[in-house]
Amino acid sequence: MNKKGLAINQVFVFMVAGLIFALIMIFGYQAISGFIDTSEDVLFTKFKTSIEADVQKIHTDFGSIRKKTYILPSTYEEVCFVNMDKPYSEDCNVGLLACDTWKTSEGYNSVDQNIFLKPSASAIKVAPITLTDVKDNPLDALCVKAIDGAFTIILEGKGDHAVISPIS
Repeated sequence: MNKKGLAINQVFVFMVAGLIFALIMIFGYQAISGFIDTSEDVLFTKFKTSIEADVQKIHTDFGSIRKKTYILPSTYEEVCFVNMDKPYSEDCNVGLLACDTWKTSEGYNSVDQNIFLKPSASAIKVAPITLTDVKDNPLDALCVKAIDGAFTIILEGKGDHAVISPIS
């Protein structure tokens, strides 16, 4: 038996095996990254449709109060609500995009966004809102930090708008 031919054959087999292993690792990494990105997109879409539907439903239901918990994708750390019918506040601290949108707005009907995420995301606009703090004092803007990817707010229907408040 020719032992030199056997050694060359083994080297070739190891090279092919190494190449196949590298390809599996590369494509596996790409697939897992794609799954993670897709799950983040699905979670954002679920959050967006859920909050839009909840505010739309409650804003016409006078006197109804609901405590709602929403889950955000892990990339977002804070959600800010802005009452676009209030005059722009010079001490705006809800983010550059939110402040710019608020400053140039002419009220609720002139904007395409009244909920802003940090970092920025696609536009979210819910039915007309007013905002209060935990003691029912009116606010122009309200930011709620996401804790472990979730935040809870209180929604109250007023017939023509919804009131959004943080939990105590």
